[in-house]
Amino acid sequence: MSLVSDSEGQLLRPADGARAALIAQALRRAARQSRVPVFTISGGGGFRARKSDKLFWRAIIGSFILLVAVPVIVASIYLGALASDQYSTEARLALRNGDSSLLDQLSGLAGLPSSQQYQDSQIIVDYITSRAMVEKINDQLDLRRVYGRSDADWWARFNAKKPTEDLEKYWRWRVDVSIEQSSSIISLNVRAFSPEDSLAIARKIIENSEDLVNRLTERGREDALRDTRAELSRAEARLVAATLAMRDERNNSGVI
Repeated sequence: MSLVSDSEGQLLRPADGARAALIAQALRRAARQSRVPVFTISGGGGFRARKSDKLFWRAIIGSFILLVAVPVIVASIYLGALASDQYSTEARLALRNGDSSLLDQLSGLAGLPSSQQYQDSQIIVDYITSRAMVEKINDQLDLRRVYGRSDADWWARFNAKKPTEDLEKYWRWRVDVSIEQSSSIISLNVRAFSPEDSLAIARKIIENSEDLVNRLTERGREDALRDTRAELSRAEARLVAATLAMRDERNNSGVI
């Protein structure tokens, strides 16, 4: 590289050729830096400092520890050392209707449940998870005592001092009920801290559900019988009116 100097020996700007060489060297250096691979996920650039990348990866690791590692460790400790044993009782309930319509018969031939059967099953499911069922079984078995046992762990047991609304929420956590779409069979699963309590609760649920079905069936029969009697009364009234009209017509026309 050659420099141009004045007569007194002072250093001046580079010559034109040397200046072009410096510019080319700077451009090559910039091109090499721009070709350095940079992770897109880190958000960094070719000329950006590495400090932001380090903070980003530290945040990723910290989030993994906080959201994944810590919950897994806590759950493992709770389930392995603190959680109480729980017992489950499963049951299946099926409803059968004596009377069926033509549409229900066609549905049965197609392998589908009847609309009335599915509706009755849905009523039972709603009743099992309702407050009425909770209050009735609480009067029969004392659910606060069953689920508030002192030998159960503090996380799973129920606080007996809480109101009925909280007991209803706890009941829905302990009792699972669903309907099979293909057959309308009701699946029941009851969990408790002892096998005797779990079995007793399941039996009471079935008994109370059967009582509800019997009441609904009896009410349906009473409604049908009442409608039939009303229709019979109307038919008798029409018959009497027709008989009287025929008698009056005979009397008027003189026909014996």
